[in-house]
Amino acid sequence: MELMKVSMDCVHEVFEEQVARTPDAAAVVIGERDTTYAELNARANRLARHLVAHGVRRGDTVGVLLERDTELVVAVLAVLKAGAGYTLFDPSLPAERVRAVASTAGVTRVVTLARYAGHWDGTPVRPVSVDAEAGVVAALEGGDLGRVAGPEDVACVMFTSGSTGVPKGVVAPHR
Repeated sequence: MELMKVSMDCVHEVFEEQVARTPDAAAVVIGERDTTYAELNARANRLARHLVAHGVRRGDTVGVLLERDTELVVAVLAVLKAGAGYTLFDPSLPAERVRAVASTAGVTRVVTLARYAGHWDGTPVRPVSVDAEAGVVAALEGGDLGRVAGPEDVACVMFTSGSTGVPKGVVAPHR
């Protein structure tokens, strides 16, 4: 029986290796719009730098409240590149539930759109709006940040549906 090799790289580092191999290949295809690995990587690096400037650090958990499109992929990669783990919030969920899950996960920043900023009123969570802050992010340097997190650091915090009444979090490290 062959054993599977466990990578000692972080999720975003495996992605960066693919960028180096196939920079001009389509990484995300949504409708008629293709985003190459190189474009996706540069956008994620810029947003990661913006998150770091907003205080995101290794070991933090950052929420991501976006629709399923290229911006969601950019945001997840950016959070990982900043050294943090991410937890996804479904925009169709009630704001109260999103806030409760954010509190459980210890989220203090959330990557989102301006129209969802009201979800965080009265909470310690501070939104980073990818649409309202797009100009600032676009002006940042697009090169890789280097290793910030390690294979044992949190990559993702996933929550159950909450069918018992209380969603439960599961932590997944990079490895």
